Amino acid sequence: MKYFRDDPALWIINDTTRDYISLHGFNQNIDGNNFLKSKRLCSKIVRGTRKSYYRHLPPSLFQTKFVNGQILKRKYLAYSNSTGCLYCVPCILFEGKSSFASTTGFCNWKKGEEKLSMHEN
Repeated sequence: MKYFRDDPALWIINDTTRDYISLHGFNQNIDGNNFLKSKRLCSKIVRGTRKSYYRHLPPSLFQTKFVNGQILKRKYLAYSNSTGCLYCVPCILFEGKSSFASTTGFCNWKKGEEKLSMHEN
């Protein structure tokens, strides 16, 4: 499929796309990526003064650690270089109802681990 893109935010979801990804898989876009597009401006109040800072997608979100110490890759996630957001590929393909499946993607890096854990359960 010549028109298939690695960026999940640019996918046109239809049966052809679902079939292609089911047969060939997808690129998570994490190898060699510095996640610069994931940068989000945040602020907090410290001693009565508003301070601004940036948050980025932490690469650790692409894996989970179990209580027994075992580490497992989250192979169902894909990063969008165009939006700087994270997507759950099965939810995008099959119209899941989570923030990881929305057309805008997930970018709340402060609550990333918490939201992913809830999403997995």
